[in-house]
Amino acid sequence: MSAVADIFRQYGPEYLERHGDGMLPSHRKALRDILECRNRSCPKCQWEETEKWLDIRRIELLPVPCFHVVFTLPAELREIVRSNKEVLLSTLMQAAASSLSTLAKDPRYVGGMIGILAVP
Repeated sequence: MSAVADIFRQYGPEYLERHGDGMLPSHRKALRDILECRNRSCPKCQWEETEKWLDIRRIELLPVPCFHVVFTLPAELREIVRSNKEVLLSTLMQAAASSLSTLAKDPRYVGGMIGILAVP
């Protein structure tokens, strides 16, 4: 099924060339915005680039199961952490790694040791 944006992308440049001078500036801008979206979150504009990026990332992955885990701080602590980044982020990373390692040793979960890559 075609989206309206697909129609604009197919016929928009020709339409602008023929009728652009008679269009309101706001309409020309809207049409240009559709033609030049390129937003990295737009599934219509960036799916091909996203797929290329994912293909490269898949090649880099080890052939093992992996999980992405995010540890966050409560909003009340963020200002304190900003003023003591090195110590507190290091402490957060150590606590996160320790928590994950403890859970992973439990046979109900992994039952062994895990590898961790932590980025503050």
